[in-house]
Amino acid sequence: MRGPAGVKDAQGAFLTNPGQDYTFEAMIYLITGIILSTVFGQIMKWAVVRGCSTAQVAAVNYFIAAGAAAAFGLMMQGLRFNGKVLAIGILGGVSYAIAVVVIFQVIRVAGIAITGTLMRVAVMVPVLGGIFFFKEMPTAVQWIGMGLTVASMILLRPAGSMHPQQKVGWAAIIGMILIVITNGAGFLAWKMIHFYGCDGQSQEFLCLLFGIPALTCAAESAGRRDGLVRAAIIIGILLGLTNVCSVSTSLEALRTIPSVIFFPVYSCGGVILNAGLAAVLWREQLTRENGAGIALGCLALVCMNPG
Repeated sequence: MRGPAGVKDAQGAFLTNPGQDYTFEAMIYLITGIILSTVFGQIMKWAVVRGCSTAQVAAVNYFIAAGAAAAFGLMMQGLRFNGKVLAIGILGGVSYAIAVVVIFQVIRVAGIAITGTLMRVAVMVPVLGGIFFFKEMPTAVQWIGMGLTVASMILLRPAGSMHPQQKVGWAAIIGMILIVITNGAGFLAWKMIHFYGCDGQSQEFLCLLFGIPALTCAAESAGRRDGLVRAAIIIGILLGLTNVCSVSTSLEALRTIPSVIFFPVYSCGGVILNAGLAAVLWREQLTRENGAGIALGCLALVCMNPG
């Protein structure tokens, strides 16, 4: 990167220019984060195909991710929680916890396709946060890229997006809005860790980010009274390890890449890879809308190119 990240001017504006060049290391972290998030999505697809309880798998995933973050932090330098990392971690963890509960409810009414699309569109929340709070102003071309990102994510939703027997009421609509807000707030917490100088406490942040929703997922699973099955444990462990590695590499990328660039590229890249792998691995048919979404996504990635 040509200039230092995280430096503020006299008025407190964040000196990060979305048009700057970024280090090769930062780009490797970004690409790795996209790949790991795609692997996460494919493992979750495997869980669905196996007929595993989503609540069980999610609970194991979050417990493993929180435990891995705690273990790594203890091995490296010990866990040191201060006021800032506690506040940001609780914001992210509570946001994730609320999102998980709402996601379970909306999936039952609207289906996985619409719910998944809303989760992806939620990346626009940290993008807006980057603009209004961190003073990261995109270029004109990058504004176009962000618009194309949203369009591509909508077009890339799978077919059969609504359960025909279900009618969407106000409760479901409010739930859909909450998915975008809470999932987006969790993403925003990723950026806040760097912005408020807590880079050295990323493992403490991850403990809270994953630990709090682990409790809500466990409660959801217990409420269904389903016995914990071996497949859910194995898949949950794989998800948890992938999850903590994915977020860790993403946090490293966000140290130098502005959120107005990182989140659209991260989300759009992941959606395109997931769509391609779904067609290859799971024989899912790509519709014309999906094809248009991939084309728009590729164009969006060109527009959002931070290099």
